[in-house]
This record gives sequence, C-alpha cells and structure tokens, in this order.
Amino acid sequence: MSMIKINRELCKGCIDCIRVCPTEALRVRQGKAILLEDRCIDCGECITVCPEHAIEAILEELKDMSRYKIKIALVSSVLYAQFGLDISPYLIRSAVKRMGFDFVMDVAFGASASSMYLRELIKKNPDRLYISSMCPSVVKLIQIRFPSLVDYLTPIPSPEEISARYVREKLIRDGYRNEEIGIFLITPCTAKISDIKGGRGIHYVNGSISVLEAYRNIIRFIKGVEEDHSEPVLGEGISWVRDGGEAKSLGILNYLVVDGVKNVLKVLDDLDLGKLKGINFVEGRMCSGGCVGGPLNVQNPYLSRVKIRMLEETGTGKIDLSTYDFLKSNNYFFREPIKTESSPYKLDSDITTAIDKMRRLEEMLQELPGINCGSCGAPNCRALAEDIVNGEARITDCIFKLKDNIEEYARNLIKMIREER
Repeated sequence: MSMIKINRELCKGCIDCIRVCPTEALRVRQGKAILLEDRCIDCGECITVCPEHAIEAILEELKDMSRYKIKIALVSSVLYAQFGLDISPYLIRSAVKRMGFDFVMDVAFGASASSMYLRELIKKNPDRLYISSMCPSVVKLIQIRFPSLVDYLTPIPSPEEISARYVREKLIRDGYRNEEIGIFLITPCTAKISDIKGGRGIHYVNGSISVLEAYRNIIRFIKGVEEDHSEPVLGEGISWVRDGGEAKSLGILNYLVVDGVKNVLKVLDDLDLGKLKGINFVEGRMCSGGCVGGPLNVQNPYLSRVKIRMLEETGTGKIDLSTYDFLKSNNYFFREPIKTESSPYKLDSDITTAIDKMRRLEEMLQELPGINCGSCGAPNCRALAEDIVNGEARITDCIFKLKDNIEEYARNLIKMIREER
C-alpha cells in the first residue's frame, strides 16, 4: 500500500516525477501522472520535485487519536530541527503536549539503544558487511531491486519500533490496557507512514502525523508554554536523522555513508557487483542529507542539519546500562528476517510468455532512439518498451517514432496525389 497520491486536477503532465523515481513507479499517460503502486517504495522524491504540488502523502489527522485514553507522541528528532537554533527541544515537547498528547517519547531513545547494540554486533563480526535498515525506502529498494543484498541488512527493529514498544509496555505495567494506548509517530517520512499503515515492521505504533502537520500546530502553542525537562535530550540518538549520524555512532572507521536517490542506487549497484571490498558498514538514506531532507519537513535541510549537530553536542542524556540490558534481555533488538519481495518487474507469471515478451522488448529497444528523454511519459526507452509489450503504451508514444510515422504518411499521401494526376 503506497502512501503517495496524485491530485489529477493539479497535475500538468510534466515529467519531473518520472525522472527522479528510483523504481520507475511513475508514468505520464494522457497528460497526467499515474502511480504503479507495486513498484513504489514511498521515498517521497516525487513529492519533493513536483512543481505543481500535485503529488501528496496520504496522512492522518490529529482527530484520529481521540479514541485513545492515553496518547503518546513518538517524536522524530527532525521535528526539533524545524525551529530556530534558539528554540529548545524542551519547549517543543511542551507545545506537542498542547496538541493533545499526554506524553512525549523521543525516537532518539530507540536510536541510542540501537547504537549500543550495533557496536556489539560489529565488534563480534568485524569482517562482515552490514547495511543499515534504518531507512525503509532503502530496505524496500533492496528487496525489489537488489535481493542479493537482503541478508546484509542490520537484523534489528527500527528505532521507532523499539521506542514505541518500550513506552507501550511501561504504560501497560502502570495499569493501562493495550487498547487504551495510542502511539502516534511524528515523522518526515512517507515510507515510515507506509510501514505503519501496511503493518510492516512497526507493530507498536497506531498511526502517524507528518512533521509539517505538527509544525503548524506547534507554532500556535509554542509562545504560551514552558520548557518540559521531564526527559533528557539524547545526543547520540538524535544524530541518526542526519547523514552519517548512525555510522559515526558505531566507533569504526571503514564505514560508507550515502544519501540521495541516485547515489544510493550507485552504491547498491557497486555492492551487488562486489566492488566495495573492506567496507564494514553502509549507511544509506534516500533523502538528501538524511531524514532532515525528508519530503514532509518544513525547514531548509541544511539549517536543520546545523540544529541537529548542535543538539548532538549539547545533549547530555544517555541510556544507562541497566536500561540497555533490560532491552537486550527482553529481545527488543530481535526482528524477523527481512525477506525479498516478488519482483514487480516480471513481464509475465508464465515463463514462456515472459521469454517471448523479453524477446519482443529487446526488438522494440532496437527501434526506439535510446535517448531516454521521457517525452513518451516513461522514464526511459526501456521502460517504454516494457509498457508496449505489456499493452500499456504504443510505439507512437515516442515523439521520434511519431514524427517518423507522420513523415512517412505525408510522403505516401503526396505520392498518391501525384499518381492520381
């Protein structure tokens, strides 16, 4: 289930979105963008580049949390970076409570605990490659395009899952029933929203609110609140939302950090081909700069990065060893193995038909110009050829082939006129 929707009234049929999609999940047909949901990894790149704001995330509203007796805001550290350098996380937490939440839990808690666990894991396996599973879009990309790399993904739940489970179980011990507890993730990430909706990996979270929606409400309340110092700022965990933050926390030197769609694709391709020998850890983020560059943010990502770096240095809170031991002994770091997904790029479920379509696809590619201009509404000539053999496009969707056909028709028409004379 994709969390991306296209407003056809706003869409002008430009091809900006199809150019940036890493999985070729978008097409422009009959002057409007359409989404191939089985290919979408919810990275949100299309949302970011659409000049008409016609591509949106499917979001929940604050009213959706009203049915719960106790409401928890699970806050991504990115939220703190949406405000000026002089506005502290403690003030923002108080404003979040004014939105209707009873308690604020930082995702940085799960990130900080995960750093401790990953340090142990890498120390035990110094020659093994690990790929961060923090970014769900990277995970989905690996599942459908680089299945040979799935086994290298870090075998731990997301920081959101760890934090949500911890606060939920604490409240249950305090006497609340599970169904009375509503935990809502404030996130800049469409892929995490998709995982919550689809029940993939995030089982302790009831719903999600975009950083943008939270920001709009916090601005209304922040002038009338006092700082909430009930919980410390966890500097190490906060660092995970910027590029390099997770890798830096592991205390190793042979790590690789990559962000942005094209760069992630290139690194995963090199890993798949066995080119990156000697690397112990790969941190990949689909958004430029990490989560600070997420599609549901407000603030300039470069300024956000400065704020996060400041909070890393000034954050004094740490997870004590007793808490970490509790998490570890209660299997907080266990997750079911990530599996490959059936490829959405199969030409047909029947092998004989698929082979025939592949032959026709290769023949079609010889006819197409190979310049990948996108004017046909597909991201490249190969994607158009695939659409043609699947009956979803025509060769004359290519403006160069259409031009050739028109010229040939004109020549034949002139020849007929001359013959009739």
